[in-house]
Amino acid sequence: MTLIVHGVLRASDASVLEDLGAEFFDDTHGVESDELVAVVSSAPQELGDDDAVAHLELLAAVAATVPVLPVQFGTVAPDEDAVRSEVLGSSRDSLTGLLEGIADVVELRLDLEFDEQASVRAVVAADPGLRARGAGDFESKLALGEEIAGRVAQHQQRVVDEWLQPLAATAERMALLRAEEGRFQYALLVRRDALSKIDEQVAGLSGTVVGTAVLEYVGPIPPFSFLTEGAQPQDEARTASRWGW
Repeated sequence: MTLIVHGVLRASDASVLEDLGAEFFDDTHGVESDELVAVVSSAPQELGDDDAVAHLELLAAVAATVPVLPVQFGTVAPDEDAVRSEVLGSSRDSLTGLLEGIADVVELRLDLEFDEQASVRAVVAADPGLRARGAGDFESKLALGEEIAGRVAQHQQRVVDEWLQPLAATAERMALLRAEEGRFQYALLVRRDALSKIDEQVAGLSGTVVGTAVLEYVGPIPPFSFLTEGAQPQDEARTASRWGW
């Protein structure tokens, strides 16, 4: 029976799989080899977008409780013996080291998308002289539009830096994943014992951004953004979600 390989756990954490059952895939279970366990499930005849989403949701469900290393979506094995030899056995030392490194941390994703008109109003309010310059000829208006666009970008980055300062102080690390067209996406590496504090900070931020930006908050998920290059999910998985998991 062909198996999809979703992730790798410590054998001591394998009991978390008992409650998953068929919530995301048929027959989700663990394949153990010494101190490691691969999270696998029965593979459908064809893998589609819904399966990519389910793969990520399964990993998130596991990461909410125990550390898990994500495996590239679409990784399959013909049987459990192949999982033991080709997935677990071939990289045992590196997988064990990575799991030790993420034992106490998870990743959170924060997405801020600005209301462009609100940003323009804020820039103009800070410099009322800009409005008066809008009465010039076409070239003057074009130059003014470019200047305002630059100021809007600077304003948005300044505001984001101010908003995220408390979260950056709480997180172990913070990485900017995207900053373009008024949208900023960050990944935060957070200790599990600091999750409640981050949740409170994000709840406060949600009220602060009203009328200025839309905030989305996702997690906990496996620390995709903070693993070594070889352990990061590949492009096939990233296409499944706006979060680029």
